[in-house]
Amino acid sequence: MAAGRGVTCVIVADDLTGAADACATFVERDLSGLVKLNASPSRPAADVVAISTESRGLSSAEAADRVRCVSGRWSSDCEGAVGFKKIDSTLCGHIGEELAAVMEAWRATRAIVAPAFPRMGRTLEGGVLRVAWGDAQETDAPRGHLPTLLATQGLQDCHLVLQPGNEPSLDGWPSAMASALRSGRRVIVCDSLQDEDLDAIVHAAWGIPERVLWVGSAGLAGALARRLTDLPRRSGSPALSARPVRGACARQGSVVFWIGSTQAVTVRQRQRVLSDDGSRLVALAAADVDALRRHLHAGRHVLLDAGPTVADEALARCVHVAASHRIAGFVMSGGDTAARVCRALGADAIEIGGEVSCGIPWGWLHASAETTAGQDAEPLGQPARRWPVVLKAGGFGGPDAFVQALMFLTATRGDQI
Repeated sequence: MAAGRGVTCVIVADDLTGAADACATFVERDLSGLVKLNASPSRPAADVVAISTESRGLSSAEAADRVRCVSGRWSSDCEGAVGFKKIDSTLCGHIGEELAAVMEAWRATRAIVAPAFPRMGRTLEGGVLRVAWGDAQETDAPRGHLPTLLATQGLQDCHLVLQPGNEPSLDGWPSAMASALRSGRRVIVCDSLQDEDLDAIVHAAWGIPERVLWVGSAGLAGALARRLTDLPRRSGSPALSARPVRGACARQGSVVFWIGSTQAVTVRQRQRVLSDDGSRLVALAAADVDALRRHLHAGRHVLLDAGPTVADEALARCVHVAASHRIAGFVMSGGDTAARVCRALGADAIEIGGEVSCGIPWGWLHASAETTAGQDAEPLGQPARRWPVVLKAGGFGGPDAFVQALMFLTATRGDQI
């Protein structure tokens, strides 16, 4: 049997948080989702598989080579699956080079590119990225215009589709998309101001007699999920209470925050959760292993500064200390930091459970049994070395995002985690 038989969609992302937030949109539609932390195809028991190539920090040539290799493996093993190239909603990364690499590996004849994520304030209008809040207004002008950006990254073969009329229309988009397809351009860039635009784009291009690569953020992933399932949004998602945090309620153990992002959005979220009177949360430097051990032994929640200046060895020591204590869950902010923590845990996959809030996924981190072997570990309470985990991209979430993550991991009923 082919390794990927039964897989409905394969997502290729350039970082871990992006892979997870795109995958979570499908899980919110009652599909199963798995984020693979290694590139090798296996027999994933999931409808949707997301792979992080960890290529954003590489050179453009290295990123293209890695993405081409990974995509080729999964394309051949998941014949017939929808191909989705996850890109950053603020257009960071080697978008053009990686898009071209995936198209080549996937043997796609057309790419439909719609990076908007309207629910997070990211829209594309006239081909220009617009952000309603947060720090993405710091985006420079050349990067803000997507066709220009793609041209500078080697993709000249683009056609821009403007939103037809003032309102999204299932009548307007098919005509606009048909015109774009007749242009002969391989890359179709689509304006999107709201979720209905994304739904209309998918509806208009679905089923064309070509192999299509879909390219976008979690916004377009959500539209594809709605098209694939054609079901109302599930009602069983865990609900968050508006009450203030009061520490661990239902789940015993500490929550460890691994914060690598320095974006202003994350800084505000960090300040908010630390200022909450009831959080029992302390902030530590990653080098202070003894303090980490002491606070975890006392059952406190801990926030660790785990950015790129923290050496891998120091971070690994903290990870091993955390794994040897009773943990209610992990919160990881920043794709590179999340990947480093997962590597230190020996993790091979994250089974996505859904979203804590828009754009912020949660799931179960599956770590190898050898990770804590030989350590004087307390009972972890998680079969097969599974830890609940919340992942957050640096620029995502409102001021209470970390507060909500802490509430979710400690106050949600045990049968929901």
